[in-house]
Amino acid sequence: MAKICKNCGSKIDDEAVFCAKCGKKIAVSGALPVPSDNNKSKSLGPDYATKDESLSWWNWRGRLNRQRFILRSLILTTIAIVVGIILCGGISFFVTTEVMSGQNEDAAFGIMFLLLLCALPFILPLTLLSLFFIN
Repeated sequence: MAKICKNCGSKIDDEAVFCAKCGKKIAVSGALPVPSDNNKSKSLGPDYATKDESLSWWNWRGRLNRQRFILRSLILTTIAIVVGIILCGGISFFVTTEVMSGQNEDAAFGIMFLLLLCALPFILPLTLLSLFFIN
């Protein structure tokens, strides 16, 4: 087993009487054993959920539970749908007044088409965010 010089900290052989780097005489008490990585214990905990942690999903109590998850998801989805309806209603009101007044019929059609293309992609990400990022 290799040792470390107490004076300079360099590694020395077991049979050496003097340190090759600093030249000091190696005393039996002066040489320290090299610490090995095998002595370190890794106490990181299991990579899997315990039985109680996995069953807590089915309980109505606890930090992360089904009731809070479902309620928050429903609330955020409802808010996203209401905001989408308000936006769609406002834009469609603008478009219908433009068409009824006889101005910019092509522009009104384009705005309605864009509204239909953009309505669902705004609601869908909010719903997904509410499902994945809110506990």
